[in-house]
Amino acid sequence: MFLCFQDDYSESETALLESVKMSRLIEDKESLALASKYLGRIATVQGRYPEAKIFLSESLKVSEEIQSHWLSGMSLQGLGTSPRAKATWQRLETVF
Repeated sequence: MFLCFQDDYSESETALLESVKMSRLIEDKESLALASKYLGRIATVQGRYPEAKIFLSESLKVSEEIQSHWLSGMSLQGLGTSPRAKATWQRLETVF
């Protein structure tokens, strides 16, 4: 997960997708929510906003199921950031 903080999105995404798969297999909901949150972050940074919303929504849903308030907050923050990022880029495209 921490590779995404070093801007190594390709490797991070591969590892996180594997984490999602394994988390579902062993029914580790906290790890599933966390991996989905970081996949949403990567998708947001890369401008893949519809995909970001899917990952972040899944993270929020699972976080609420397990009553993890900090993970719910992180997921909500990501859901709030993604539309703002998209709107900012759209405004910049009209200027430049």
